[in-house]
Amino acid sequence: MCALLVEYGADPCAHGTTANKDTPITLAAQMGCPDVLGTGDVKTKVLPRVANYRRPNGEAALHIAAGWGHDACVRLLISHGARVDMRDGGGGTALHHAIRSGKSTTVDMLLAGYRADTLAVNYDDRNALDIAMAMAYVDMLCRLLEVHTTTVLLPPATATEDKENWGRRAKATRLLLSDDRAQ
Repeated sequence: MCALLVEYGADPCAHGTTANKDTPITLAAQMGCPDVLGTGDVKTKVLPRVANYRRPNGEAALHIAAGWGHDACVRLLISHGARVDMRDGGGGTALHHAIRSGKSTTVDMLLAGYRADTLAVNYDDRNALDIAMAMAYVDMLCRLLEVHTTTVLLPPATATEDKENWGRRAKATRLLLSDDRAQ
């Protein structure tokens, strides 16, 4: 439907009447329809122009596709100019969205294939490790730590973070970095 609308002259950036003010491109990314994004005029003329276009809340199609784990859409959007580390309205990147949603294949793809910035912090001062740790996604934490084998990624304690909580996070990170995880 989206491809047909665009093919017949609909503005791919026109906000619809949904609560999120979706465009045909953001809707196709949410529904996981790479065939809509990657066909005919949409692929060759429209997608390169609108790959980084955003909803009013700042989310782009890449954030949406990554959050839903639609890997084919993510690959297609990036190949047509979507910026991997583009920020949404809350400062989050596609990697933040994929981790928050527990989409490990998307996380792996963003890290290995597109070198997503794991140190990018959102407006809540959280990076990819913070989100994975808060969500207790151990496999993602290990993958993120593998990317930084020579650097310990413990962010400095904020003024509002109590010392006990900081101590638990530091201990968890040390255990993840050590070879002996049975401690």
